Amino acid sequence: MMLCVPSRSCYSATGVPTHVFTPRLFSKAIAVDNRVHQGPVAFGLRALDGFSVLSKREPRTKSVRPIQHRATSHVTFAAMSTAPSSAPYGEWTSPITSELIVAESIRLGAPQVFGGDIFWLEGRPAEKGRQVLCRRKPDGSIMDITPAGDDWNVRTRVHEYGGGDYLVHDCSVYFSNFKDQRLYKQSIDGKEAPVALTPADSKWRFADAEMDPSRSRLICVGEDHSTGKEPSNSVVAVSLEPGPGEPSPPLL
Repeated sequence: MMLCVPSRSCYSATGVPTHVFTPRLFSKAIAVDNRVHQGPVAFGLRALDGFSVLSKREPRTKSVRPIQHRATSHVTFAAMSTAPSSAPYGEWTSPITSELIVAESIRLGAPQVFGGDIFWLEGRPAEKGRQVLCRRKPDGSIMDITPAGDDWNVRTRVHEYGGGDYLVHDCSVYFSNFKDQRLYKQSIDGKEAPVALTPADSKWRFADAEMDPSRSRLICVGEDHSTGKEPSNSVVAVSLEPGPGEPSPPLL
């Protein structure tokens, strides 16, 4: 913005200013400054009512920005129509689905650290919400331990809401699989397929496992659904020996 001062013609012979610098006059000057002048008027701000321009300013030119074409989004709004339609409140069709909103919202949880490696569970909406056990090595590399596919989902249903889905010990992980609720053992490098520790037709669910290395077994919370009534919860032991078997009688 240009600044203005009273010119010599603004003063009378007695030295009294003949023009007063008012806000209205200043606004008028600003309005002139915001225009693009042509012809002999080359100042960004003209002298008005006895005010002179302190500096010269080149006329403004309007710049034209090139049109940029953005890539088309993968979201298709084919369901939307230009023709108006009526529907009961809350029952109209929308192209914005819940799957679209949460597709990239990966849920992280249940972190564990063992031997310098970090382990955690990732809930992946894009894979039907299944939980995948992940591993980060000291060199910064990250890998999935859980095999791909809908058959593998590290999640227990003990107390229905789950929790305590896996345990890392030495070079192996022990986890509950959501589809059949069996306990499995798998190497932490993910190169070998999981091996079942409990039978396929078992009505037991397991959570919060701890290793009992001296007796080669897991101590965990067991939930028995075999009676067809209200399930019972107890602390049980599951053998790590080859060949799946039922858990031991309740320890507590």
